[in-house]
Amino acid sequence: MQRICRLDLQPGLAPSPGLVNRRRILRHDPFVALRLDWATYNGHTDVVRVLLDLGADVNRKNTSGNPPVLYAAAKSHAVILVLLMKNGADYEVRGLAQMTPLIAAARDGHSDAVKVLLGAGERHPKGHEMALRVAKKRGHRSVVELLKSVLRGDE
Repeated sequence: MQRICRLDLQPGLAPSPGLVNRRRILRHDPFVALRLDWATYNGHTDVVRVLLDLGADVNRKNTSGNPPVLYAAAKSHAVILVLLMKNGADYEVRGLAQMTPLIAAARDGHSDAVKVLLGAGERHPKGHEMALRVAKKRGHRSVVELLKSVLRGDE
């Protein structure tokens, strides 16, 4: 699959005219969703852009029950997180383990991803409190301070 995604991005190759007209078909293609998951998980911003341009469904969950936005948050791919959200990704969605992107980012100490999610309007105090507990338990001080300031209303 990595080879296929790389071929899609080779310099000088323009998409065929029919490719642009297939956006509706590609939106429901499970392989496009799989590629979007793979590209998001591995931090391949250019591949994510191409797949979004082709109409990949940003909210489609994979076979594990997780959407791409959860992987972007958990892996601290802040640029990809912004791209997904600009294309309509639900940043409060829950994955298979009932984890939100904010909790995933806090769990792994990714303050950049936490900032993006908070800036997008993640405003549920219950979600903040859970993220704060998880960040404290894991010893992620920068995330703890960030979440505390939001809970206090400093931001």
